[in-house]
Amino acid sequence: MHLIQFIDAAGQRAVGATENGVTRVVTGAASVYALAIEAADSGRSLADVVAAKGLGAAVDRAALARDGKLLAPIDHPDAAHLHVTGTGLTHLGSASTRDAMHKSDAAAAEAPLTDSMKMFRMGLEGGKPAPGEVGVQPEWFYKGNGFAVAAPGAPIPSPAFAKDAGEEPEVAGIYVIGKNGQPFRVGFAIGNEFSDHVTERVNYLFLAHSKLRFCSFGPELRVGELPRKVEGTSRIIRDGDIVKIDVGIFQDGWVGDNALTVPVGEVPADTWRLLQATEDSLDAAIAHARHNGSLRDLCGSVEKLVTHRGFSVVRQFVGHGVGRRLHEEPQIPNWADPGIRTKLKAGMILAIEPMINAGRGKTRTLADNWTAVTVDGKPSVHFEHTVLVTHGDPEILTPRARLTQPLTAPA
Repeated sequence: MHLIQFIDAAGQRAVGATENGVTRVVTGAASVYALAIEAADSGRSLADVVAAKGLGAAVDRAALARDGKLLAPIDHPDAAHLHVTGTGLTHLGSASTRDAMHKSDAAAAEAPLTDSMKMFRMGLEGGKPAPGEVGVQPEWFYKGNGFAVAAPGAPIPSPAFAKDAGEEPEVAGIYVIGKNGQPFRVGFAIGNEFSDHVTERVNYLFLAHSKLRFCSFGPELRVGELPRKVEGTSRIIRDGDIVKIDVGIFQDGWVGDNALTVPVGEVPADTWRLLQATEDSLDAAIAHARHNGSLRDLCGSVEKLVTHRGFSVVRQFVGHGVGRRLHEEPQIPNWADPGIRTKLKAGMILAIEPMINAGRGKTRTLADNWTAVTVDGKPSVHFEHTVLVTHGDPEILTPRARLTQPLTAPA
């Protein structure tokens, strides 16, 4: 279960609970803090308290985000009583980075351990004491109170005296203190610590100074435990960027595959034209997905449309059949390959996915053996649907509203 706080259409605070991808209003709830305190004082789980309240009408999380109606996923009636704190050096990456930060030159690398690495080693040796033993005290810093928390999607202010403004993605643990003084963990949220790394590099004592900054977390609070394994990479996206979202679903022995590319804020006009052309080419290809139709004609319709509008087809990656496995025959390139002789038959399931570049069609794969980028650095857009070939009109198995308004395809 995920929880959000937001301002509803009447201008009142409300809480939403998300389960199975659907968000509904928690009946009679105005704050996650109040729900959490009720759970702590009654000895029930937060999920049980929410279930007892009941869920009402569905809400559109994307619309709330777009309209600036989302709040931090938990707050306190008195913002001065919400404390934002942290503990660092919890993994080798943070310890190594901090260690290198406080070694000024190559000679220092041969010197005794820095305070950062000493503290990290102390944590390794005593951070998880056996029952009955006393563990080592973790590193701790104070960042601010509730007045220093920016709402999700809102600008994060940086003070005039700051020398740097560096985003730091974190997993934030959310706790409340019950009436008996006992802390209770409510859940977890993605956070942006936002620190001044230039100030932090001065010396170890300046760590505290560097942390006294605004931050943000949310918009959703995950109730309960974290997954046993959390890993990945982070990247800052800015206004004008585009982001590709590619999702595969495995359900009851079947596979669905779909993708779309979304703009972040206001994108340049040429990027919007690329989004529009790629989505139009997907529609053009789907229109050919008919019983006894030509797969080559389907593939060629993509290239014909996008080249007419001045864009290029990516040839390193293609669409594919899909069904019991993610990748099945036939391959579905986005150009009219002369070697294609396949006739489409009712019952075939196709993952049709135009990948279109603003510049040259060539791409390269980065050192992670996964991320593909354009060789000329220009934008690339990807849309995809899973489509069932029938004796009548094609059936889109991954329906969604169009992102762009379609243009008339070339003759």
